Amino acid sequence: MPGSGVVNISAKYSQALKGSSVTPIAAAEVWGGEVLLARFQMEASSSLTVDRNNAMRRTISVVLTEGVAFDPLGNIVPVVPRGPNGIFTPYGNELVTYSGLAYPDGTQELIQDGVFGIGENDMDGSGADLVVTLLASDRGAAFQRAGFADLWPVTPGVDLGGEIQRMLSSLPVGFTPTFNFAPTGFLTPAAPPIFKPGDDPWAGAIQMATDAGCELFPDPTGVITLLPVPNPVGSPTAWTYAEGLGNLATEIVRSLSRKTAFNYVIATGSGSGVAVPIQSQSPHGIDLNSASSTFVGGKYGRQVLNYTSPNINVQAQADTVADAQLLLSLGSIEAITLTAFPKPDHDVDDVISVTHTPTGIAAGLYVMDGYTKGYGSGGKLVAGCRSIAAFPQPS
Repeated sequence: MPGSGVVNISAKYSQALKGSSVTPIAAAEVWGGEVLLARFQMEASSSLTVDRNNAMRRTISVVLTEGVAFDPLGNIVPVVPRGPNGIFTPYGNELVTYSGLAYPDGTQELIQDGVFGIGENDMDGSGADLVVTLLASDRGAAFQRAGFADLWPVTPGVDLGGEIQRMLSSLPVGFTPTFNFAPTGFLTPAAPPIFKPGDDPWAGAIQMATDAGCELFPDPTGVITLLPVPNPVGSPTAWTYAEGLGNLATEIVRSLSRKTAFNYVIATGSGSGVAVPIQSQSPHGIDLNSASSTFVGGKYGRQVLNYTSPNINVQAQADTVADAQLLLSLGSIEAITLTAFPKPDHDVDDVISVTHTPTGIAAGLYVMDGYTKGYGSGGKLVAGCRSIAAFPQPS
């Protein structure tokens, strides 16, 4: 796989983050398949976005101003393509970016942010300096672009995760995908969908995963990952943002809104292969936690989300999907936007502890839904998180 594969900070890194003075650094590479083509430095205006609600969970904008790249032997590599073989062209090469720290002893620690296929190279020569901006997305974009060249009938009655993997593996994406799939426990329906030319394979795969109560995404190393939507209760705390020495947070905005805070999810399967529509049953998909601010039997009342899919074909699947959708909704009535010095191994589903007296937060636990991160010495991480106070205990 492209990149170092290092996606977690060390104990030394963690300790340095708690200190009063740290020096952030960043680096980037260009890979052609499994071959490292060049290393280069990004401008501080480069930025990374990670969002569970985007089909491409990880996207990046990389800026080079009169930048210079070097191949593994130290030779200069042109940043401006002079022909179709330039390494910064959108013909299949991938960027791997890193962010980290420089230690006082001269050593460095870099954490891999992701693997991104180059989608666009914009070269602006209107100013005194040439500005090159590379727009790139995670490997989901390669599956999206590949499309279906013919009808693709989903195999009936087979393991749903295995069918997603078979479908994605059949697409010519320019690299050999690697998979890390947790078992879903569910089969494709007796009358599954038939994808047509022009349909989006990646969107179809995400839909199939969602219809099993799972999330599908490339991880920071580029591995295509399928996991059940996790219940964050009881998960290890990835970081504590508490007031005082060692607090990385520079700003916290707290928002209370019931706009998307559903507490009653009805998941229904109504495909052509289902004689009688299947519907999730209580207690699944319902906030029955009497201590929750969105308890369905309290003054919050009921706020319904209807979820329907032809891929849901058994009762257990409908119940699982309802539970997963409830987990993604619970806590959204209390959300925070956290601005902080970047901790580079943060990811979607991380649980953080926050204390912030001005906004009334005392050791509150929140689950991270996404973030943007800037590079350079002034780069900040801006994360969106939901409170997990209302979440049920995992069974």
